Amino acid sequence: MKDTYVEPSSTLEIYEECDILVVGSGAAGHSAAIAAARAGCKDIVLMERYGYSGGDVTGGYVIMVPNLSWYDKQFVRGLQEEWFTRLEPIPQAVRGPKGNQLAAPTLC
Repeated sequence: MKDTYVEPSSTLEIYEECDILVVGSGAAGHSAAIAAARAGCKDIVLMERYGYSGGDVTGGYVIMVPNLSWYDKQFVRGLQEEWFTRLEPIPQAVRGPKGNQLAAPTLC
C-alpha cells in the first residue's frame, strides 16, 4: 500500500460564479478567453496568479515577438495572427516579413 496524505477539509468562500473560468492570462489564456467570448459565452472569468496579464511576453521581459515564419511558410494563424496584425503599426514590435512578403527559398 502506498502512503497517503489526507488534507483537512476547509470552507472556501465563493467570490464569483462564471460559465467559463480561464486560469492563466498568458498568450494561451488570453486567446481562450477571447475565443470563448467570440463563440458567444457571456460569463467568462480570466484568472491570473501574478499582478499582470501577458505571461512571458510581459513578465519575462520579452522585448520582441517574432512572427513565426520560415521562408514561404507562416506558422501562426487565428488569434495570434490577429495580434501580429495589430502590433505591425508599432515600430520593431514584430520582426520578420509580413505574411504577404514571404517567399519560397531559392536554390543557390
